[in-house]
Amino acid sequence: MPSADSPPALTAAWGDWCVALAPRIQALADQEELTVTGPESAARPCKPRVSLGKRIMGQRYVNSPPWVSIKREDQLTRLTTVANDREIGFPLSKDEESALSSMTWRPASWSDGSGRQRWIPDDVPSGPYLPAADALHIGEAIARVMGDVFGITDPDDLTVA
Repeated sequence: MPSADSPPALTAAWGDWCVALAPRIQALADQEELTVTGPESAARPCKPRVSLGKRIMGQRYVNSPPWVSIKREDQLTRLTTVANDREIGFPLSKDEESALSSMTWRPASWSDGSGRQRWIPDDVPSGPYLPAADALHIGEAIARVMGDVFGITDPDDLTVA
């Protein structure tokens, strides 16, 4: 039985999505990366650096959907998600920032880059890359970000590439 501090259980559709994603995560080679991208309907305006020509033509903003990248680094997996950074994301609300922090996503830093970070496992790996339980945990972490933080209700709307 979940405790009062536990998040609610994932829906069956999100659970199935996590199970389907886990082998793809386990198959990553060292330094290989997957990106999970939300649908265009969840995109928000962001202000990346654009060329002078595009600024002259009036382009100041582009739409960017929420995303999470999954990168294998040796025996660990680094997750990075959108953050309040003009290069990689769009402004997050205080509620979104708070939700990401409560899910143990570390804020962006000069040493880790522009996005919010999460490492799995978050300690010394207990064995070879990547136990099935950790791969499933990564899928669940992404499902929580996409569903609970960014309001995407159907995992079939996500693109994994």
